[in-house]
Amino acid sequence: MNQSLTNLPLPGLAHLSDFGCIEIKGPDSVRFLQGQITTNAENISTIFLSLSAMCNPQGRCVALFFIGKIDDSVILILSRETIEQALANIKKYAVFFKIEINDISDQKQVFGLAAEATSEAVKIPSSVGHEFRIEQLNQPENQIFSFYLVSEKYQSDFDAAVVNFRKCKQGDWLYWLNKNRIPWLDINSQNEFLPHNLNLPELGAVDFNKGCFTGQEVIARMQYKGSLKSHMQLLQTQEPVTVISKSKLWLGDKTVGEVICAAANDENVSILALIKDNYLENKIFRLNNENGPILELISKI
Repeated sequence: MNQSLTNLPLPGLAHLSDFGCIEIKGPDSVRFLQGQITTNAENISTIFLSLSAMCNPQGRCVALFFIGKIDDSVILILSRETIEQALANIKKYAVFFKIEINDISDQKQVFGLAAEATSEAVKIPSSVGHEFRIEQLNQPENQIFSFYLVSEKYQSDFDAAVVNFRKCKQGDWLYWLNKNRIPWLDINSQNEFLPHNLNLPELGAVDFNKGCFTGQEVIARMQYKGSLKSHMQLLQTQEPVTVISKSKLWLGDKTVGEVICAAANDENVSILALIKDNYLENKIFRLNNENGPILELISKI
């Protein structure tokens, strides 16, 4: 990825209750996933998570997730809202493969960590939970960005291991993720955006050399022959508003973009939105209608 983390204060450890897990296991797991995800399934790691997506034949993202491996099982960490459609999508391609695909969100709690490596690393026994580092963010050496998957029966052991650790709300953690230009999908935004709309090639979440996968023809055409006229941008507002994905952005009496995802901390709401390039000289946009809440463009991506 070309960009590095900003100097935004690191939030700490958060229980990401809005995120769940899909497990794929069986002797054909890697071969099956190679034809379905945007990254190289042969590189799935037990140590590092990578950002990846699953697309429909039109190249639109059905699911956006972090992917890794625990023993012989491949794990996808993604928004709970998107799991039902993601499962329906991949199961129709799985009938000729020796694999099992299951939603294990009720078995694994997801925690996110963004902290200083020198003083705030969370050490837990492997019997309590699995730690994945995030490999694509190119964060400074003194920072950690990790996910922890913890089984319910070991929740008390995990709580004891992190009792003195700096905690944060899920909203704080997602706000930090947003500010670092890392999008996610919800039920409204599934099947709506191309990987390029979400900046996924720049995030290292598309491998154009791995061979065919569902939606690959459309995505490759956009990469090599297309001319993208809208790009994902970061905005924020201090107004206490609820921002819903796919809400329209307005400039005067024109709609010029739409929301991909949004997150709020105690002070601001950060928004990742797809905005038409020829309107980016403007710094102020409106949400929902021409008189709606003011959104400020933070920087061009």
